[in-house]
Amino acid sequence: GKHRGDQTQRCHHRSCQQGGHQAAPELPSQIPCDLVAPKDFELVKCTVYAGLPMFKVGDIVHQGQVVVAGLEQGNCAMADIEGRTWYTVRVSVPTEIEQVKETGRSQTQYTFFLLGLRIPLPSKTWIPWYKKEFGVNCNTTTQLTCWSLPGDIPLPLGIESVKKQETYVQMRPVEGKEALEYARIQGMQLLDEKVPDAANIQSTTYTVIQEEDGTCVYEITAECLERINMKIVDKL
Repeated sequence: GKHRGDQTQRCHHRSCQQGGHQAAPELPSQIPCDLVAPKDFELVKCTVYAGLPMFKVGDIVHQGQVVVAGLEQGNCAMADIEGRTWYTVRVSVPTEIEQVKETGRSQTQYTFFLLGLRIPLPSKTWIPWYKKEFGVNCNTTTQLTCWSLPGDIPLPLGIESVKKQETYVQMRPVEGKEALEYARIQGMQLLDEKVPDAANIQSTTYTVIQEEDGTCVYEITAECLERINMKIVDKL
């Protein structure tokens, strides 16, 4: 799950939920303003330091709604708010995937190094037209061989070899569990990018949806708890 840091929400002296609270932070402004929801969430905890709470714990708050209203003759609203949020991604289940294969062609470049100096050794990769014939896509393997004296006393010299194996991409049909697993991995990568770093993922649900056109969609939803970074809006 995601656990990164703790956020303090700005928003004076009453709470939506009773319990021990830390001392109220310094009021940020003498200008009356409201705390507005930046996204949809279920209110889990709301400690109000200044202003009037507009929702109670368990309520669903929608984006753009005023969560804590600033007083007309008072400071800017100030609160610490925690909410339950949901993030969803949808990925098409593939019928074919890319597969990288080797052509069988390869190049190897050797480099001799001595006391920090690197000296490329002659090879056919130096021939201009040979380079042009070689594909752009390749797998690269580097091997370093260092010489030493008896007793494993290292010497400041050796040879480095860099082998490039030409590759190409071929589409391969997939179905069933393999296709679903491929979609799941893609979906989890997208979900990881979408969920805020400070959010704590509570649960994850997976759903396969059959579309009207016959295609399948893999839907992943993460339920999270997080501090809500409220928008501060001046009262009109």
